[in-house]
Amino acid sequence: MASHDIRDLSPGQLRGTGCLTDVRPTNDNRDMSDSSQAKRHVRSSRRWAGALAQGVVAALVLVAVTGASVAAAPQEMTVVLIGDSYTSGNGAGAYRADDGSFRSTRNWGSVYADWLGTQGVQVNLVDLSHSGHNSAQVLAQVAKVPADADLVMMTVGGNDNSNFSNLVNKCFSVITANPSDCQARVDGTRASLGDVMASTREILDALDARLGPSARIVLVGYPLLSTDTSYVLTSGSNRYDAAAGIRGLQADVASRQIILIATWNLNPAHVRATFVNTQAAFAGHEPDPSMTKRNPQRWINEFFETEGKAGADGNVSSRVSVQPAEWYHPNITGHAQIAALVQQTVGVPHQ
Repeated sequence: MASHDIRDLSPGQLRGTGCLTDVRPTNDNRDMSDSSQAKRHVRSSRRWAGALAQGVVAALVLVAVTGASVAAAPQEMTVVLIGDSYTSGNGAGAYRADDGSFRSTRNWGSVYADWLGTQGVQVNLVDLSHSGHNSAQVLAQVAKVPADADLVMMTVGGNDNSNFSNLVNKCFSVITANPSDCQARVDGTRASLGDVMASTREILDALDARLGPSARIVLVGYPLLSTDTSYVLTSGSNRYDAAAGIRGLQADVASRQIILIATWNLNPAHVRATFVNTQAAFAGHEPDPSMTKRNPQRWINEFFETEGKAGADGNVSSRVSVQPAEWYHPNITGHAQIAALVQQTVGVPHQ
């Protein structure tokens, strides 16, 4: 239908819109005097003007009401979590099911989704993450991601070639740590990083093929597993600084992930991706590498503990755990801190 300014419409056209009725002057009495006709014309004009004003007011009210209704409509968003244990929430407790996935209602993705709710967003959270999954298994998770998802978030790569568990056991465990094995594992993991990044790129490609163009991908990096302190393992003449080795390796991982995402975003046809680096925020809150003491303000569970949470003084209290899958993973406070980083970096998508 053609659009017109209501001020340009004739009485006949206004009558067709329903804004103006019964305003046409009658001419049945053809013998009336010129004076009567003039008066009649004035009255008619006044009636027409009044009806026009009412029509304009009614139109403005309708537009105002309709506009207010649209503005008040809440934003709806499907948020999907994929990835490994650093996404699912090992060590945060409050697990959704006893199925080995260790998906926690306290994981950083859930905490971030709760924050979105406070911003007026209705969130449909789909958690597909799973403890222990490597890149190939995370790639398989992509097939379950809803095609209309608005935001997909993940951690990935830490379990490739069993790197994570071997690094912790060979470098920090009181029973199995030794300098030669720790160094071999650090060097071997560094040598495999090219393959890890290639696998992560495969996951990005799969998500890009599945998601709509307005969706967004978030890759969260791993925090460091040791405070910035020397921790030298010795065995006979062999010596190796496990803390320095692990920190250097993980810094390399983060640098490669930054480059991967930056390169990915150079193609404007790709679904946009964002990297969230956790290492600077966790500085001073990593585990103490010593086998005999703990960092009191740790945001990552150390050995034989779970569900660590910082108090008002920053010091952490936790529960005893004999489940190795919960050790050396972000605690409750750690997940809250990662969620805050995602909030700061990503905000409310599409706004």
